[in-house]
Amino acid sequence: MNLAELFRGHRRSEPTTLLLLKLMMMIILVACLTGYLSMVIIDVVQDAPIVKTSFVDSNAIPPPSFIFKSNFNFTITTCHEEYYQINATQPTSVDCKSDITHPDEKYGPAQLYFGFYQPSPDVFFYKYDSKASGMMYLNIVLVINDVNYTPDQPIQAMIDIIAFDSDYDPLTNYIKEKRYYELTTPEAIKSISSFDNSIITMNTYTLVLNQLYQFVYNRKIEEVIRPNWMNDFGFPPSYENKSHIESTLCKFFIAKIFF
Repeated sequence: MNLAELFRGHRRSEPTTLLLLKLMMMIILVACLTGYLSMVIIDVVQDAPIVKTSFVDSNAIPPPSFIFKSNFNFTITTCHEEYYQINATQPTSVDCKSDITHPDEKYGPAQLYFGFYQPSPDVFFYKYDSKASGMMYLNIVLVINDVNYTPDQPIQAMIDIIAFDSDYDPLTNYIKEKRYYELTTPEAIKSISSFDNSIITMNTYTLVLNQLYQFVYNRKIEEVIRPNWMNDFGFPPSYENKSHIESTLCKFFIAKIFF
C-alpha cells in the first residue's frame, strides 16, 4: 500500500460546475465586502467635522505670553502684577521682572530686537470677588533706548507685539533660543499645521510711541483629533487639547501695556 494514500484518506469528488459556482459566489461576496468597506472609509475621510462649542466660566486663567520686536533697541523697564487683597483699599504690586527677557542683539532674517514676557506657572488672573483676593491686571512698560534713534527722525520707532496663550506657544522658544532658522526651512513650512499658522498672526499688533494700551483677551481651548489610520475604520479617535486666545488692543486710561 502507498503510504501517501494511507494519510490522504477517502475524498469525495464534486461536479466542476458546482465548484465554479462556489468560486464565483465567493469572488462576488469578497468584491461586495471590499466595495462596502471602501465606501465606508471614503465616507469617514470626507466627513465634515462636527464643531461643538461650550462656554466655561473659569475663575482663573493664565496671562498670555508676549513677543516684543522692533527695529530699534528697547528695554522692558517695568513688569508688575497688581493684586487686590481682601479689605485692602489699594492693590498690592508684585514685581515680575523674572518673567521678562530683554533684547540683547538683532536677530532673525529681518534683523530685529526681540524681548519676551512668559508668565510663571503659578500666575493667574482671577475673577473679581470682594470676598477673595487675586491678580486683576498686569502692567508692562516698554521704553525705546536705542542710541541710533532720535524723536525728530522721519520714521517713528514702533514695537510690534505677538501674543499667545501661555500653555500653547509655538514660536517663542524658537526665537528665544536663536533657532528661528529651523522654522524657515521648506520642510518646516510644509509641516506646520493650519492651526499654528492661524494663531501666529491672530494676535499681532503695532504699538506707537507715547501711548497707553489695554490688552483684553479671552481664552479658547480646542480638542483636536490626532490623525491615526484606525480612525478610517470607525475606531474612536483620540484628542489633544490646544488652547489659544482672541484679543483686542485699544487705547485706554487703565492701560496695561505701554511704552
